Amino acid sequence: MTTTTRRLTALSLVLAPVFLGAALLADITPEADDTRELLELIAVNPAAWSMGQTLFFLSAVLWLPAGFALARLFGPHARLGRVGAAAVAVGGLAVLSIDAAGLYLRQLAGSGIPIDQQVALVESVESSPTVLVFETIHVAGLVLGLVLVGVAMIRHGGLPRWAGALVIAGTVGLAAAPGRAALAVALGLLVVGLGVAATVAGRSTGATDSDDITGRQKPLSVGRG
Repeated sequence: MTTTTRRLTALSLVLAPVFLGAALLADITPEADDTRELLELIAVNPAAWSMGQTLFFLSAVLWLPAGFALARLFGPHARLGRVGAAAVAVGGLAVLSIDAAGLYLRQLAGSGIPIDQQVALVESVESSPTVLVFETIHVAGLVLGLVLVGVAMIRHGGLPRWAGALVIAGTVGLAAAPGRAALAVALGLLVVGLGVAATVAGRSTGATDSDDITGRQKPLSVGRG
């Protein structure tokens, strides 16, 4: 892997959560998750809906190279970290499918079809097994994957433990944040934690049997995790 490619994939570790945060903060979906209210909001402000969907799309695309950067950072023998990295990449791909499925809502909201029929159509799509599977993969992939990445960061000596703790705290907060202020704090923690990993990933040459995850040579007996 060239230095440029390594640095670009490492940069995606920061940009992916940044775009995800921007998408969540820009999202106009009502807190009550009311389909009728959502369609009415989209009809009134379609540009805001499209902006949020675009940001989700960019975040989803960036999680894939971010997963590669994490896998390379942890090396072939840190199985927990590599499982987390793979889950993050797969979760990002699932977001692409969900995002693509949501693109029709703008056209539907402005179609002139009676609102009751619009609601019935959307709820039918959202309750389909295919959509539910992709939503489960998305949540399990990103949330569980990032938690595993945080644990792997704590277990390894090449990264500060506090950075892994920030990734875990930010991910849990992101999943449970009750409002925009809490959401912003959680995203900040996640970005800082992954930013530390990105810094190391961008300059490392890859972990091997006798290297730690920063690429520095170390005695084999010292390795952990």
